[in-house]
Amino acid sequence: MSNFIPKKETFVDAFVKQNPDATGKGTIIVIIDTGIDPLARGLQKNSDGSNKIIDLIDVSGFGDVFLSKPIISQNGSKTSYQHPTNTNIRLFSMSPPFSNVLIGFFDEMRMQNTNTPDLDGDQESNSIFGVLLVDDGKSVYALIDANADQDISNEKPIQSYKESKDVFTFKTGTSSILNCALSIHKEVPKVVFSFDEDGHGTHVAGIAAGFNIYSDSSQRTFDGIAPDARLLGIKISNSSWDNISVTGSIKRAIDYAAKISILQQYPTIVNLSFGIGSELVEQADLEVFIDKVLLEHPNLYFCTSNGNNGPGLFSTGQPASSKSVISVGAMLTEGLSANGFGINRTVPAIHSFSSRSGDILKPDILAPGSAFYKHPAHASKILKSGTSMASPYIAGCLSIILSALNSFKPSIIQQKLIPQHVIKKAIISTATKIPPFSPEDIGAGLINVSSSYSRILEYIDKKLVFFVYSIFSESTFREKNLVQNYALYKTVESCPQSENFSINFSFPSTFTEFQKSNLFQIFSLHSSVDWLKPIQRSLILKGTLPSKISIEYQKSKILKKGLHFGTIYGTLNSSSHIAFQIPISIISPYFFSNSENNTLTFKNQLISTKISLNRYFFAIPENAASVIFKIKKKSSLPMLGIFNDPKGRKISNIEFDDNENVQTFVTKVSDVGIYELVIFEDPTTNNIESIQYDLTVKLNLFSLIPKLTVDSLLVVNILNSNPDVTESDVYASFLGYAKDTVIKIGISSSYKQMVIVNKADRSVQFNFSLSPTDLSKTTDIGVRLIDRKAFRYARLKYAGAGDWYNDPMALPNLMNYIERVTGIRTPTVQDIVEPSDPSIFSFSFVFMTGHGKVNFSTFDANNLRLYLEAGGFLYVDDDYGLAPSFMEEVKKIFPNEPLTEIPYSHSIYNIFFDFPKGFPKIHEHDGKSPRSYGIFLNNRLVLLFTTETNPSDGWVSTHNDAPEIREIAFKIGTNIVLTSLMR
Repeated sequence: MSNFIPKKETFVDAFVKQNPDATGKGTIIVIIDTGIDPLARGLQKNSDGSNKIIDLIDVSGFGDVFLSKPIISQNGSKTSYQHPTNTNIRLFSMSPPFSNVLIGFFDEMRMQNTNTPDLDGDQESNSIFGVLLVDDGKSVYALIDANADQDISNEKPIQSYKESKDVFTFKTGTSSILNCALSIHKEVPKVVFSFDEDGHGTHVAGIAAGFNIYSDSSQRTFDGIAPDARLLGIKISNSSWDNISVTGSIKRAIDYAAKISILQQYPTIVNLSFGIGSELVEQADLEVFIDKVLLEHPNLYFCTSNGNNGPGLFSTGQPASSKSVISVGAMLTEGLSANGFGINRTVPAIHSFSSRSGDILKPDILAPGSAFYKHPAHASKILKSGTSMASPYIAGCLSIILSALNSFKPSIIQQKLIPQHVIKKAIISTATKIPPFSPEDIGAGLINVSSSYSRILEYIDKKLVFFVYSIFSESTFREKNLVQNYALYKTVESCPQSENFSINFSFPSTFTEFQKSNLFQIFSLHSSVDWLKPIQRSLILKGTLPSKISIEYQKSKILKKGLHFGTIYGTLNSSSHIAFQIPISIISPYFFSNSENNTLTFKNQLISTKISLNRYFFAIPENAASVIFKIKKKSSLPMLGIFNDPKGRKISNIEFDDNENVQTFVTKVSDVGIYELVIFEDPTTNNIESIQYDLTVKLNLFSLIPKLTVDSLLVVNILNSNPDVTESDVYASFLGYAKDTVIKIGISSSYKQMVIVNKADRSVQFNFSLSPTDLSKTTDIGVRLIDRKAFRYARLKYAGAGDWYNDPMALPNLMNYIERVTGIRTPTVQDIVEPSDPSIFSFSFVFMTGHGKVNFSTFDANNLRLYLEAGGFLYVDDDYGLAPSFMEEVKKIFPNEPLTEIPYSHSIYNIFFDFPKGFPKIHEHDGKSPRSYGIFLNNRLVLLFTTETNPSDGWVSTHNDAPEIREIAFKIGTNIVLTSLMR
């Protein structure tokens, strides 16, 4: 396993041999990921025996355990600590009672859908692990009931990991399930568990900074790139939600890393192996945020994965498309090909999944994108591949470069003279090219650590100073009001003859107005290709005023079909070193012609180990229905294909049957624009021979355009531009029905929508779409479908003189009606629950009624408040006589949230049945009008109180209500229950 992490091709081995101090010592690598296992092999100590991990924190909220003052009692030598609102949470100790103590619990239910749903080995996911936080005057520590037996007598005191490096473990028998660190926040009060239930973050940390990874003893085995770098693990994700929806967590983590870079005064390198597809290049909210943070923190560095959505163009994700970060693509080296995949490649390759650009200069750099690492125990693979593995490789490279600089010229590091944009220029300008791949595939190329270090020394020796530059096109817009620092034209014809760009300095806030106004630089302008030319030869940039760069397109030189990529770049006038670049892309696509029967033919196409893919661009016109690909393979070697829409989104995979020589694929097309077809080999398969094939592409212009003019009439317009089709029968049938919903999410972090599935429905399909601007505000949005086949409901048994048991069949009768009219399955048995009972949290809907007085104890009120805050719903129906007492007692539950009348615009009046005038009068008693009140939390109705209406009376017909009155009662009851499910 000599190629555990390949180091030869990137000159890491040679660099470390030349610079023995280049081990990462004196640097911090921040792993923003799924967490880090504190007991993982290779991540506990550095070579000098010091602790490798500085701290482990969780900013996602997944590990939060909130604390309360316990109820303490004694029985002989046994001390009991009970949670004040949850009677199931009780901890015992044989020690005298602590005087300054708080209690909380970690519920195993939150681990559902993770790799470790069962933390104590009882084959279930419903255990509760109590936590007791003790302040004994000398120290603050937690006693954690990690085996869920409620006995903490022999539990080890656990302090915050930052100070103590304490670790506790969930395990069954001798097998460890999950290793955890702890952070204590007594001021909140809460404790936070930090762990890596996924394994992704631990794997990433091992690549960047592992020391002696495979050894359980002093025997030397393998290291990561920077074995003496220290680590800070920041967990941003919740794997029960598939590690998504992390925008806020990432920002909190970056803010924390920025503070560390100031407080610790060590070069601080962030690795973020997370991301999604990008719609607004360089304009996403997170990317703008990162750009600002890096500009203000010269001791902070940032590496991120470029994405795994290749090999199509325009697939670089966010925040990888940020102009400031170092985005990393994934390469497959010859050594790892043999050791990892058992194949004999004689040349390096780009992993086919590695995202590409086509518009901006991304990825910035390549690194090996596969690595071995067997941890944690529940991980399914020891070899993992992805740009997630390539990014920490570069983070490790930055670490060893900076540690070598610190050893050679410590004043450079102390004065923070090599910020992110400078080290980025050094590694990009010295990267190893990989012909015949173009920049849109590989960026600058494969990192060369030795040359990068030498280039930085050259910058220092020649006193070259680089700044951050802002560049934007004056004529090219991706979306209204959003500018871009590149130009992309999807056809040669759409490209203008010339274009202007503006450039100016981006100053950090530490610059004074005097410094800004007196700064100037002179640049020489150049072009990387012959069809692109700067009109002026030099450029002067001074102060805060922008300067103009004018470029000319010589379109007559663009003859070949495909993507044409070039840059206008500026070098400092006193040297040949590139200070900035402007990427320009022009696509020359294939057009279909009626005279050629809308068919294109490509003969003797070749894929080899050097040219591992072919790209084809097609201009799809209006009224196109589909594209037909016919491929004739001339060898039995495996090949793959993808077809992307004009925005770079994959709309179909082309999967070849290795046993069929001629295959046909049909793909629907719906939008006008330039589509991309990529035929490629998987470099991890044993393709040491060339692959030949013939390709025929036919455009089908026969299309049907349906339009529903009225509810019962469907008109279909038939457009036939295909000369092969002159007559056809058209058959149509309704396959289902649809509803469009526009969801607006503001400050609230979640939105919940109920979907009713009728018994006659075979399936339900959900399609979600966001505008590019809205998507740019988040990394991603999690969607969870919860099947409430048989939601649970209960009647509230309360204290006082009221008859809580009144009309016992009211609720079962209503549920039977709801199942009949909506298809929602409901239980046949009504549960009874008390206000202080912790089991109340398992009910979606709780019903309360009666005639007399009600009394809530403090425990009752606290538990009801927690239940409602957690998503519960309480419906209180005054059966005439309950109202005066309840309206006083409800103040104990929410002292600061008064009952307010529910407006007629609320969805409770139209969610299923329409009640435009509000609640109906069901049982007449004193001639007063019906009233409905509610308590709202974050705009969600959590408590409904009705008086002078008494719908539940109609559910049992105690007073022999007329059939039409009972029907109305059931309908409004249906609306109430469905509203309760909107959580």
